Amino acid sequence: MIKISENVEQWKCCYKECKAACCKRRNPLTIFDVKKISQRKGLDWKEFADFDEEKARLFLKQNNGACLFLDDDSRCTIYAYKPMVCRLLPFEISGVMQADEPIMHLKPIDECPGYGHGPHLDEDFMWQVERDATLYLHENQKLCREFKDGKKDLDKLLNQD
Repeated sequence: MIKISENVEQWKCCYKECKAACCKRRNPLTIFDVKKISQRKGLDWKEFADFDEEKARLFLKQNNGACLFLDDDSRCTIYAYKPMVCRLLPFEISGVMQADEPIMHLKPIDECPGYGHGPHLDEDFMWQVERDATLYLHENQKLCREFKDGKKDLDKLLNQD
């Protein structure tokens, strides 16, 4: 289940104003994200992702405090196949509660200058955010299940088609 703490009526990514502040976080990846980036960029997953064994989570590597795939003009070089967490914008994950049905909490990113600008976030946009959040949640549950029990080799999992 996805819960959004606060509605955003209008939003436009103003990455030039904030110098892509959302790309300067330790952004998590899913198995799907890693496979897609590897395939499209022709990279081994270890070239752009780190695995946190304690949390059983994948994260984008950074270069000078920003996403590895951010260019000098603060543009995303993998925008066409950006990670699920990036597709949740203008929201960020504020928490995940594990229960019979996991609950993910999303909230607007505080420092985003794009609020109140651009198109209205209609029902279709919000449906896509909820769909991507649900996919993200399921992908990370899969990763946690596989590695908390020590069932899988990470390289095998990330290199499967």
